[in-house]
Amino acid sequence: MPLNGKAVLPEIAALAGVSPAVALRVLHGGRYSLRIPGDQADRIHQVAARLGYQPDAATIETHAGRAHSILFSMPVYYKVSGDSQYFANLLDGAMTAAFDRGCTLALAPIGSHANPLSALDTGRYDGIVWSMLESRDDVVEAARERAIPLVLLHAEKTCACTNTLSMGCDNVQGMELAVEHLAMLGHRNIAFVTYRNLDQPEFALRENAMAAAVRSKGLRPWPTIAYEADAVPGRWRGLAREGLTAIVCASEALAGAILREAAKEALWLPDELSVVGFDSTSYCETTMPKLTAVHQPLFNLGYDAVATLVERAMGFDSGSDHRLFPCTLDVRDSTAPPLSL
Repeated sequence: MPLNGKAVLPEIAALAGVSPAVALRVLHGGRYSLRIPGDQADRIHQVAARLGYQPDAATIETHAGRAHSILFSMPVYYKVSGDSQYFANLLDGAMTAAFDRGCTLALAPIGSHANPLSALDTGRYDGIVWSMLESRDDVVEAARERAIPLVLLHAEKTCACTNTLSMGCDNVQGMELAVEHLAMLGHRNIAFVTYRNLDQPEFALRENAMAAAVRSKGLRPWPTIAYEADAVPGRWRGLAREGLTAIVCASEALAGAILREAAKEALWLPDELSVVGFDSTSYCETTMPKLTAVHQPLFNLGYDAVATLVERAMGFDSGSDHRLFPCTLDVRDSTAPPLSL
């Protein structure tokens, strides 16, 4: 008995070593099939014939001749455009790359009741951008099993999977820039601030990179400060009295929250406490004072992620399996020499 498209397409794709979307394009024809390498197309046809594949009418109508489609995953607890413009900038780049290539970009929420992995067996997507704060082995394994190209954003190391690419910004360089700036202003007591109870590998990397940068200046790293909202009032003034003169925050959103708290404590910013953030989107121009921050090229990161997935979906070699983007430092009004100088 012939097998229809919905039942067997993922199996055909896996046996042929391609994504379900590539298998669909080859088996259903259409102008987008023409750019798929001949050896891939031959393997797909051979596997389909061996399994007795016959596409049903609904599958043909849905997929024949369609453009590439990329699944962009993001956590449900973030607003695309809230205070920080982190995800807005990332999505701007992703959408620009998709639209430049006539592709579809689908957003997939991730959370306790939302899992984009269930969408992979539909054959609708040519690649996945995983933009969660933490990497997950089940995502890498699911993409590997289905031969779907995957980009892990903000991942420092790539895995051994040939279909997985990691992209991130140079956190080590970014922290070196932040510490160099503060040290040149005369700061000697500098602390890293991160969120309490948030297991985020990239934040941990920034913490370690900052400690190394501080030590390279012959200074002793101040103990890391674990931030939580609604903590004991007056904590920033208390830390300033203990000798802390500058902090570097894990993100611009966290830095913005601290600026607001310090202002409520009537702390004189930046003279009594200099604050540096990470990301440096347009949000930093709206804080009081305007936030000095390490700049991540988020637009470029989103753009390259989607562009690379489209290239890989079409069977082209997109180069290195790991890409590191350089950071810069945007100096604004939240840093100044300490009052002790």
